[in-house]
Amino acid sequence: MLVIDDSPALQQKIIGYYRPLGHIVEYASNGPDGITKFEQFKPDIIFLDIIMPLMGGEETLRRIMKLDSNARVIIISASDSTSLIMQCLQGGGSIFVPKPFTMEQLNGAIERTMKSGPRSNAISQ
Repeated sequence: MLVIDDSPALQQKIIGYYRPLGHIVEYASNGPDGITKFEQFKPDIIFLDIIMPLMGGEETLRRIMKLDSNARVIIISASDSTSLIMQCLQGGGSIFVPKPFTMEQLNGAIERTMKSGPRSNAISQ
């Protein structure tokens, strides 16, 4: 798993939940670092925020999809911009999970993404 989000609290929430379950979880605080970690780590699942410094999630997603069009990217964001969310889903995001979320919601998003493939293009409730 790879968490690309500029919020240390969110990074720790995801890492603190999944590492004890045996998952390898890496994190990046911005898009450029996230792309580098993606290339090095080749994660099964990526959690990607939309609004970040240096490079936004939409551009980060575009570059990740150029590297691997089958990447499974779960968009996680507090953004209420429907057009930006839809652009990310159309650009390769598998599912959108709004912040704040529960770990049960995140688990459900992972399960749906792994079952339906990288391009399910859904919004989680």
